[in-house]
Amino acid sequence: QVFADRAELGGVAVMVWTEVLASAITAYLGAYDTTTGATLIARTSFGAGNTRPRAVALATKIIVTWTDAGAGLVAKAIDPAAPAFAATGATLLDTEEGAYDIVKDPTADRAVWAVRFVGGGSYAVGAVTSALAVTDVTKARNADGVIAVSVAPSGVVQVLRTYGTTVLGDLLTSLFAGHAHRESVPLGRLDERRADAVGGGLERSERLGDW
Repeated sequence: QVFADRAELGGVAVMVWTEVLASAITAYLGAYDTTTGATLIARTSFGAGNTRPRAVALATKIIVTWTDAGAGLVAKAIDPAAPAFAATGATLLDTEEGAYDIVKDPTADRAVWAVRFVGGGSYAVGAVTSALAVTDVTKARNADGVIAVSVAPSGVVQVLRTYGTTVLGDLLTSLFAGHAHRESVPLGRLDERRADAVGGGLERSERLGDW
């Protein structure tokens, strides 16, 4: 099993994972009651061509995302008051199908995501609310490997991306603002980085895990 993830909200735990077999690669979702252990959503297949599932608990819903081959990055919301799931009818976040990351935004009832373009020359960053309202913007910056995103309590968004053998970071003062600072970090030196908030006169150095 790969691409395993779990999110919990309102006594409901949602799990997603991918099973890699010789005959097929299939992603699944299931959910259970965290108090009684009762199954709320039996193991449900995402269907052919759907991979890399993730689950993120917001304030009111659990957002499930995955890559739909031929469509792009998509999402559905699970209501813990009435848990149910089907992969059909998903909301499109972006038409790109590269590596992606998604996290809860601590400032709103939404998740923030980033997905790299398959060609490696750009990435998109955006948000999806519990009602599946989507906003996004494309950043014309190289990214050809993994990508990660985090949101500080202040709303500042940090995007890390690899290009070749270099790790690059973009600190966005707001979700769709231009990057405040970009720094190249050789792979293997990810214990610390410096981020300068240009315009605010702010300079700070923090560990990656704090963003």
